[in-house]
Amino acid sequence: MKHIFLIFSVFLITGCTGFNFDKAYEVSRKAAEMIQKQHYAELEEMYSYNFKNSETPAVREKKYRMIMDAVGEIKSIELMDSAAGPLNEFSEAEYKYLFRCTQMNVITKIMVIEDFGDYLVASISIQQE
Repeated sequence: MKHIFLIFSVFLITGCTGFNFDKAYEVSRKAAEMIQKQHYAELEEMYSYNFKNSETPAVREKKYRMIMDAVGEIKSIELMDSAAGPLNEFSEAEYKYLFRCTQMNVITKIMVIEDFGDYLVASISIQQE
């Protein structure tokens, strides 16, 4: 079973977690703290992967598809507010909003924060309406 958790702030942090949920949680909490402090340059430097500057269009497409496929295969969804500690249920409306953003092509940047093989932790910037 795949899981995803999202941290809402300026970015959505998604982690499609496999066997090591604790590690993904730890990485995402660290990223959320940096986002709250608006240390975006440090965040990118720390995780050293910027989606828009990746190797080739084919590689960018593959990374994007990996994330979106993971979202599409979700079996359970949980939400973690960047200001809160515990994980809460992710609402159907919020889930639909993420898909609406992908369909409307308002995702402006995807940054893979950490690739654990079985799952990715990534930030997705969404263009504000």
